[in-house]
Amino acid sequence: MDKIIHSSSKKPFFISGSNTSVEVWSDQRIPFEPKGWLKDLRTAIQDKIKSLSPHNSNFLYSKFVSSTRDTVDLDNVLFYNIGYSNFSHLPLNRIIMERSFVNPIPDPNNIQFPHYHLYSLEKNDLQIKSKKEVGKFTSIPISNLNSQKVDGIWYAIKKGNISTTNSDLYRKKFGIKITISSPNLRLTTDVGMKRVIDGVIASFQAQNGYDDETSKRLALNLGINKNQANDMISDDTNAILGKDNLLSAYRNGIKWNPADDLLVSVDLNLKQRFDNLSTINGQIYSVE
Repeated sequence: MDKIIHSSSKKPFFISGSNTSVEVWSDQRIPFEPKGWLKDLRTAIQDKIKSLSPHNSNFLYSKFVSSTRDTVDLDNVLFYNIGYSNFSHLPLNRIIMERSFVNPIPDPNNIQFPHYHLYSLEKNDLQIKSKKEVGKFTSIPISNLNSQKVDGIWYAIKKGNISTTNSDLYRKKFGIKITISSPNLRLTTDVGMKRVIDGVIASFQAQNGYDDETSKRLALNLGINKNQANDMISDDTNAILGKDNLLSAYRNGIKWNPADDLLVSVDLNLKQRFDNLSTINGQIYSVE
């Protein structure tokens, strides 16, 4: 067997790509505002992503692999920290994101790196298999989805049809499947992905404790009264992801804290509508 070389003795990253896939091996994850060689790595990834051919597929499979147990927002590490605009040339109607807690495969030079990213227009299905569905949801119709923050998306789901089994996913791995039916929306935008994912996850949580200022700000954002806002955020009927500090006052607004660090699978689908309304529906499931 060939000897595996540790990455510390070589360049801190390796990247390869074609018009159908991009593979990245690195010593560190890319943060939101990278510096030094991490900034160089992000630029290299962006260039490779832009070389993906929009004619090959309307589907993108993405994966992050690392044996570390760091708290990771899956959408952040795969898309947000790279920059949504770099994917905008791809006319995508389905995106899969997955995370694996194992050592990545070595790079083509047989060097072992602790982190690995994959973006592929060729893979076309989930690699992580669900254990069982534990909840489902359908939002009320949403107007102007492009302008909605997490507040509005969460509210539309909570006011819609949401149900769960007796399962408890608190501090357990889970996955979500989301279908967005909307006019004039692209998946690789802030509202198309991140806010929708955060709003869905938050819908299966509840606020632990009461904070008057937070409830007041949430109520103002949603155009409802403070007591109604507090009742909704505290409602633990379907809080299978637990009760925590879900929402807090932050600067002049509010900050959401969705329980996404054990989210290991996202199947995000887009269906075009021809009116001015949008809906969001899907399932949440446990993972082996």
